[in-house]
Amino acid sequence: MSTLITVKETLWSDLDVEATLDAPIGPLTWYETGGRAEALISPKSVKALQLLCQRCDESGIPVRVLGSGANLLVADDGVDGVVIRLNQPTFQETLWNDSGNGDPTRISAGVDLMGIVQESARRGFAGLSQLAGIPATIGGAICMNAGGAYGDVAQSIHSIE
Repeated sequence: MSTLITVKETLWSDLDVEATLDAPIGPLTWYETGGRAEALISPKSVKALQLLCQRCDESGIPVRVLGSGANLLVADDGVDGVVIRLNQPTFQETLWNDSGNGDPTRISAGVDLMGIVQESARRGFAGLSQLAGIPATIGGAICMNAGGAYGDVAQSIHSIE
């Protein structure tokens, strides 16, 4: 494993996070197989996420983000570094704009894509139907530009923060 264990206190001890060392992450994937993460961290705020990523970068600690765990195989030997889960309420928020004034809807990175596609259709919003059936979180869908023959998520993005 990496040097994470010797620097863990400076990485997240003063941050608002839930952290587990030597955490089993294989069971968090759709295939429910694979090893452990050296550290599994769930930030509770955007600021905690930013500081954690900055500290990991400065320390040379690898960072990975675990979304819904679809299309992911975890090595039996495990994963060095920090695995981040955006499963806290701050990263599960959706702010819908039903006013019709053109202002965008805001969706946090940890929100389930399939749920957003369904709720968008219920609300009469167009533009996401091409993503129906794709298993991902919004953050993962954006990162990999999820889509297919009929379009992709990039066509529906106004901005990313």
